[in-house]
Amino acid sequence: MPPCHPRCNASKSRTICGGLDGLTRRPPATRDGHDRLGNALPAGRYSMGKRDGCPSFDRTGVEMDRGSGLGSGCGFGHDVREIARCGVEAVGLDLSAAAVEGADRFEKIGAESYRLADLFDRSWWPAEGFAAWWEHTCFCAIDPSDRPRYAEAAGALVRPGGWLCGVFFLTPNDPGEEGLGPPFESTREEITGLLEPWFELVESWVPQTGYPGRVGREWTAIFRRRD
Repeated sequence: MPPCHPRCNASKSRTICGGLDGLTRRPPATRDGHDRLGNALPAGRYSMGKRDGCPSFDRTGVEMDRGSGLGSGCGFGHDVREIARCGVEAVGLDLSAAAVEGADRFEKIGAESYRLADLFDRSWWPAEGFAAWWEHTCFCAIDPSDRPRYAEAAGALVRPGGWLCGVFFLTPNDPGEEGLGPPFESTREEITGLLEPWFELVESWVPQTGYPGRVGREWTAIFRRRD
């Protein structure tokens, strides 16, 4: 089972997992000026970025200069910093105090910040919400029984017209590991069905690059919050 994060094996109860495997590695810096969320993520490192040589979010018009982005289960904040690199106010969220403290130790890239909190605890939810939510190995880390709450949180936190974008780890288990987790298995139909009351699926594809052992097991999806 390729891990979604080093912390994933520590707990099976409502774990909110970090964004990358890199509690020890920083992602490569982007090389040009990015003004959209999707293009802030280097191709090949995040299984995102560009698709067939085309900035995927440029095609779907995901503008991020008008508000903040949330990175759930941010770990040491690598994804959050790459989002901040494009000039977006980015908020990273994690349950782990060590992760948040570690994220704060990295040199600031832009207007990023980190919060120690439970995704499902409404007390921290900002009234104005977020322009976008970046998902990467958070959904697969929470207990499947909490997935409806994840969808409800996304519906509440992403503003109408905003975006939920991410790479969903669908089939983390190797033969003989069925039913184990975290990370837990899921399907495109399950994810789309959970989000359907609040979001419409704009575009999706299976990334052809990714971490060793993950290629063909992930699903990139761009959802738009219904008005």
